[in-house]
Amino acid sequence: MSSVNKTSVHKRKRVLTVVSSVSTNKPNCSTTLLSIYVINAAALSKPHAIEQLATDLTSYDTDVAIITETYFKSKHSDNVLSVPEYKLYRRDRKRRRGGGVAVYVRNNIQSVVWTKLADDPNYELLWVYAGGVVFGALYHPPRALYSAYSLLNYIESCIDELSLEFPFAPVVLAGDFKQIPDCDVEQRTGMQQLV
Repeated sequence: MSSVNKTSVHKRKRVLTVVSSVSTNKPNCSTTLLSIYVINAAALSKPHAIEQLATDLTSYDTDVAIITETYFKSKHSDNVLSVPEYKLYRRDRKRRRGGGVAVYVRNNIQSVVWTKLADDPNYELLWVYAGGVVFGALYHPPRALYSAYSLLNYIESCIDELSLEFPFAPVVLAGDFKQIPDCDVEQRTGMQQLV
């Protein structure tokens, strides 16, 4: 006869890639690496999707989660979409089905939404400053109401403003870019692809 320890918790194997960081001598630079979870959810509004997300975030010990295609609308309250131990930031798609982005940040990490001075609600792009890092959640739909060129201009102007406001903060832009080639984003923003 064997006994089972009911208090033990099964944790998933980490499949995340370790990103090496460059140490800097800049003032107020955070040296703590945050774990990031990125997923195209194709509807977090469906039954039990939030519970599944909560399980994943806990299992992977995630600090920041970037979610695209949330399908959240104004009728979905934050209370229903919340994940225990995480703060939710969201940008819902207006006047069209689907889309939307969200960022979940662990409660013990200071975080705040950053909004561009000339914010354009047509872009499904949400910026969150958390733990000394700027995170961008982007969803570029297949049938966008704007050109890829205008989106790249918008991202570039966001990064220009961000670099003035947070001069030493690393910037992470993640999500679903659809048909936009990675090299175009890299050339326009100076960012480097990690995946």
